[in-house]
Formats: sequence, C-alpha cells, structure tokens
Amino acid sequence: MKSVYGDYDKLYNELPALLQAMTLFILGTIVRYQHLDAKDRDGQLVQGHKFFHRLFWAFKPCIEGFPFCKRMVQVDGTWLYERYSHVLLITVAKDGDNNIFPIAFAIVEQETAEAWNFFLSNLREHVVREDGVFIISDRGKGILSTIN
Repeated sequence: MKSVYGDYDKLYNELPALLQAMTLFILGTIVRYQHLDAKDRDGQLVQGHKFFHRLFWAFKPCIEGFPFCKRMVQVDGTWLYERYSHVLLITVAKDGDNNIFPIAFAIVEQETAEAWNFFLSNLREHVVREDGVFIISDRGKGILSTIN
C-alpha cells in the first residue's frame, strides 16, 4: 500500500496544499477544514505542528446543480479504514431524472454531535441555502443530538 499510495503521515501533511490547489484550480469549490494544535506528553503546545481534525468540501458543479434537484437530501457516513479511523460524511440529492447527485462531503473524527454540526452548518451555508429542504438520515445518535 505504501509503495502505491505513499506514506500516510506525509500525505496528511500535504493536505493543506492539496486543499489550496483544489480551490485555486477548481474555481468555486468550497473547502473548510479544522486542525488541532499538537501537544507533547506534558500537555505543552508543540510549535509549528498541527493535527488534522475535520474537513468539508463541495465542488462548484455540485453547488450549482443542487437547485435543479428535488427538495430532499440524504446524509450518511461511512468509516474509513487503515491507519486513520475517521468517518466520511456524504450528502446526495436526486436530480430530475432520479439520478443520485452528490453535493457535499466531509471527513470528521467520528459521528458526534459536533462533527455533524460542522458538516450540516457548512452544508447549509454553502450548498442548501433555501428553506423547505427535507433531510433523510439513518437517525444515528450524533445527527439526532444536533436536532434536540
């Protein structure tokens, strides 16, 4: 795996540059990410070191295409495997021909209330801007706690 895809740590460290390239070369793409400050074993901040926390992105064609979809979105998450145990969150809609239309994505630490709030807040701000859009979910504890 390492010879095909490269070193995990090196790739994670290249993530900010890749995200910046996405916004520069795919104009209109929305990218929001959060990181955590690195701390040593004594709890002291390690200068110049950060850890990936959460990432939200939506490509311009997905953002522009959503208004032509049905007023309903489906959100769900799936675990990523290997070394990092994050969750990929996905939002899809159906277009006029009943085809599945992806509209936004996120990588979060777990399906917690805070992670779902990060995802749904960005989804609302950048993609699903109008009222009256229904959300279908699997009613997981994390997403339900954002409603209460």
